[in-house]
Amino acid sequence: MKKWSKFVENTKNPVYVVGIVACLNKKKQFLLVKRSKTDKLKPGYWEWPGGHIDPEDASIEAGAARELEEEANLKCHPDEIKFLGYQEIKRPQVEDKNIEITVKRYYFLATEWGNEPKIVPNPVSGILEHDDIKWATREEIKSIDNTEIPDYLLDKALKIAGFEVQDD
Repeated sequence: MKKWSKFVENTKNPVYVVGIVACLNKKKQFLLVKRSKTDKLKPGYWEWPGGHIDPEDASIEAGAARELEEEANLKCHPDEIKFLGYQEIKRPQVEDKNIEITVKRYYFLATEWGNEPKIVPNPVSGILEHDDIKWATREEIKSIDNTEIPDYLLDKALKIAGFEVQDD
């Protein structure tokens, strides 16, 4: 059993571990993907690429890097992404609204990657989980209504990457 997955099995409510990668380019723009209209959880929401960490993943970082490639066609090495933050939320399960789940979100920052970003179908299901992709600045992201990217993570990512952050 992987070290990171031990705590998942010791809880009574389902726990989902998610790895999310904020890709930040030299123009101070973040890569965003838009959930497809058929998404059961948040159709049309803009977010950073990421998703469920699988038991086969060697680490949370490895799972986050895999999800980045699956969702945005970008390749990065798990050792080259930097920890950005952690967030834990509780919400109803998509399949059964009567079951509360815990989602543990691990955020990472990538400033280098291979390939060009593009929307690609899920390699297992063949479904397009996202239907749009774009680069956006901190200010542009903060003006988007249908996103839940935390402001403090935008600021922290910019600082880690060596950019100055101006207060609003």
